[in-house]
Amino acid sequence: MRYWDTSVLLKLFVKEDDSGLFAALIEEPGEVIHTSELSRLELLRGLWGKRLDGLIVPGAEKILMRRFETEVEMKRIILVPIGNDVRREFEAVLTLCYNRERPIRVRTLDALHLASALAARAREIICTDARMREAASALQLDIHPRKSGRDSCD
Repeated sequence: MRYWDTSVLLKLFVKEDDSGLFAALIEEPGEVIHTSELSRLELLRGLWGKRLDGLIVPGAEKILMRRFETEVEMKRIILVPIGNDVRREFEAVLTLCYNRERPIRVRTLDALHLASALAARAREIICTDARMREAASALQLDIHPRKSGRDSCD
C-alpha cells in the first residue's frame, strides 16, 4: 500500500510539471490513495496558495475541494485518522530521526504524515520533500519517485 504526502496529492488537483508522473500511479489497477486526515486541511491551504499565486481562478479551490471530498466518499482516497496509533508512531518517528548520529530534523507535519503511513502499514511513501524522503528511508519505507528532481524543504 502506498501513502501519499499532501504536496504530491495536490499535484493531482492542480497541474504542475510533474503531475503526469503521479497521475499515472493512480491509474494502476487497485490503486487507492492513503493519506492523513491532515491532508484535508493542508490541501485546502495549498489550493488557496495556488489561487493567490494566480495558478487557479477564484472559486476553483472550492470546486477542487468538493472533488477531493467526492474521492474520499467514493473511497478512492482513504484518510488515516490521527488516533493513538498515529501518536505512538509519531513518537517513534521522532525518536528514530532525532537519535541518529546525524539527526534528521523532520518537521511536525512531516512526522505526522510518516507516523500515519506507519500506522496504516504502508510499504511505500509518495513524496518529493527531501527531509521527508530522508526520514522515510531511515524508517525503511520505499520512496516514490525513486529519485526526485524537485526535492524541496518547503
